[in-house]
Amino acid sequence: MFGFIRAYARSVSGVQDDFELFTNSQELDDFEEIGNIETKEKEQKGKTLENKTEIKFENYYDEQDFKERGNSLEGKGFSKQPKSYRGNKELGYETKKWGENCGLRRLKRNFAGVLLKTITVAVLCFVFALCNLSPSRAVTEDLRGLNLALADTEKAYFTVYDYHDKDKVIFVKGDGINVGDEYLSADNKLYEIVSVDNKSKVGYAEFVCDEKLPKIIVKKQADENQAVAEVGKKVGVYHTHNDESYLDKDGTDSVYGKGGIHDVGAEFVKNLKSLGINVVYKEDLHLPHNSGAYTRSQMTASSILDTGNIDALFDIHRDSTPRSEYITEVDGKAMTKVRMVVGSANANYYENKEFAYAIKAYADEVYPNFIKDIYMGKGNYNQQLLSRGMLFEMGCEKIEKDYALRSTLPLAKTIDVVLYGSENASEESVKGLSFVDSNGQKSVVSGIISKKSTASISFVWVLLAGIAFYFVILGIVCIFSKTARYKVKRFFKELIPIKR
Repeated sequence: MFGFIRAYARSVSGVQDDFELFTNSQELDDFEEIGNIETKEKEQKGKTLENKTEIKFENYYDEQDFKERGNSLEGKGFSKQPKSYRGNKELGYETKKWGENCGLRRLKRNFAGVLLKTITVAVLCFVFALCNLSPSRAVTEDLRGLNLALADTEKAYFTVYDYHDKDKVIFVKGDGINVGDEYLSADNKLYEIVSVDNKSKVGYAEFVCDEKLPKIIVKKQADENQAVAEVGKKVGVYHTHNDESYLDKDGTDSVYGKGGIHDVGAEFVKNLKSLGINVVYKEDLHLPHNSGAYTRSQMTASSILDTGNIDALFDIHRDSTPRSEYITEVDGKAMTKVRMVVGSANANYYENKEFAYAIKAYADEVYPNFIKDIYMGKGNYNQQLLSRGMLFEMGCEKIEKDYALRSTLPLAKTIDVVLYGSENASEESVKGLSFVDSNGQKSVVSGIISKKSTASISFVWVLLAGIAFYFVILGIVCIFSKTARYKVKRFFKELIPIKR
């Protein structure tokens, strides 16, 4: 009651003893007695403050910092007062918060903390960037499915023009394209997609550079018997989009089940086996043809890999473009061109890209105009499972199905030599061919299997390098900052509790 009266009186008057409210003389006597006690307490407190300064710390780290420097702050005017209390001139002293005279130390401590956080974020971003940890497969496949749905509305394919020459068509593609995708043309010119209009199915690509593919020199020669080294060969083949078909023989471009693309896959498998390559061929269905098809086919692809010792994994598709885009002639026979698709949203991107470049480089020498191009899109296409995974587009729905079947033989022979090298390839694959170097001397083609890829740094080494870099920087910061050392020490204590 008395406390409330005093508080109210002070709030009204602003002075402690200028105005008081009492209901009777007893309350006045009680108030005077309490006032005398408080006065004595203030006098005693003033004497204590003359001999000893008490400290009020703003946070836990200030207290630790203070303890490290000792308990004596004699003559510095610190006091154990609330943050909002700035002094009491009636008691004859000025109060200051702990740290007001330590601005430089506080600045150094805050700078060290911010620097630690910045370095941590930078290192994580560095590792994620190098490891190509792009948007999740679900997101990228949903985008792909959206583009597929859009492709069914006005026209069935996208047309991409040169960004600087609006009348020049760079390429045509059946399913969706995205800004940032890359495209390698038949003449090895690299383009990047810079804009896409999904409604009109039009995109624009900007020229990047002329890519240099591996140099392979092949000369045609008379048939010779060639000794073939014994080597284990094993690949996997499957179909993500089972429904894809050909109008020529199938009568439709899509069926709910095993479409005409399965016939092409079976012919490809047959030719691979004729070259001495063991094949694990799975025709599991992944219907319907939508954004979830790749998620479903991943189980099939994984089951193929589970058989062990798979050297390469091939997903056989059919594109949707005008017929003129795919028609070609190889060794005097009409057949379909083959487009390769490489997913850029996985850690195996550079190695799969190297694989695609090697296939194109060899085919350009032995089977000119056979490999149409290489499309590098934002997706996984299950190529995250293996560093030698490839998606083949075997023509379009308007091309003759027999042409697609016929193209599987030169493709199988190309795979045989590129994967296992000219010395380990079957006689049929290198029949009538002579491999020479730039000086005209007899040479061999090294297979992808027998050499170590130089396309990218191993994911493990990238991760280890990132961790090592982080700890080096952390060590440097700890050398110059006691606060950083304390925080690191406290972190590891909490991370690995020590039982006593």
